[in-house]
Amino acid sequence: MIQKKINIDIFEWEVWFFFIQKSDKNINKIAKKYNMHKDDFEDINEKIKEKHYDGGVTLTYIDRGYILVFLYPFSSKKTKINLISHEIRHAVDRVVECCHIKDLETPAYLTGYLTEKALTL
Repeated sequence: MIQKKINIDIFEWEVWFFFIQKSDKNINKIAKKYNMHKDDFEDINEKIKEKHYDGGVTLTYIDRGYILVFLYPFSSKKTKINLISHEIRHAVDRVVECCHIKDLETPAYLTGYLTEKALTL
C-alpha cells in the first residue's frame, strides 16, 4: 500500500491517501493505527478481498483532525485522475464544512493544493 500524508496547516487538518494494491493486507495495521470505526474497516477489507477496482472511500474523523482517503487499484490513468479528483472533492467538502468556510475561493485553492500533492505520488 502506498501512503501519502498531506498537511493542511492553515486549518490544522491532515489528509492521508492510501493507494491500495492488489490483495493488500496492510489495512489491518492502518485500521489499528488510525482507530478506524469497525464498519469502515470491514467495508474496505471486504472490497480488498473482492479485488475491487476503480473506487474509493473518504472517511472523516473530525474529532481527530484527519481525513483518510482509500483508493482501490485503477484500471487506467484516466480513471485514476477521475477517482482521485472525486475523493479530493469529498475531503475539501469536509474541511470547508468543519471550518465553517463560506467563500468560494478557499475550497477552490484547497482543491488545487490537494490535487497537486495527490497526483505527484
